[in-house]
Amino acid sequence: MHRFIPADGLHVLVDPTRDDMPFVLARDHHFHNTITSVTAPSGYRCDFASVPRLLWWLFPRVGRYSRAAVFHDILYDRGEIPRVQADSLFMAIMEHDCVPYRTRWALYLAVRCFGWRPWYRRHGRRS
Repeated sequence: MHRFIPADGLHVLVDPTRDDMPFVLARDHHFHNTITSVTAPSGYRCDFASVPRLLWWLFPRVGRYSRAAVFHDILYDRGEIPRVQADSLFMAIMEHDCVPYRTRWALYLAVRCFGWRPWYRRHGRRS
């Protein structure tokens, strides 16, 4: 494993032997705002932005939106809040992290349109 630090400051380890979830958080990461608090625990496996390979030239898996993508994945995994609220927090974290306007809206609309699939696989309900 090699240490890797993307532009957004997440400290991760890279596992080159895995294609599905090649990144492992090396320490806990936290996000707090007036509405909620989310922790990404050390050891959490992620792929950062779950962008189809065909679109990696436009939206690479790692970018300024990586931190938001990790927290969004955790919220989807846990299912403790409604999907629409998890997607809204994804947008709020991207805005907080200064993701450009067009990029954050494109990614937000993608999770709103297609996020029901992973949500349904994890929780057995469409929301």
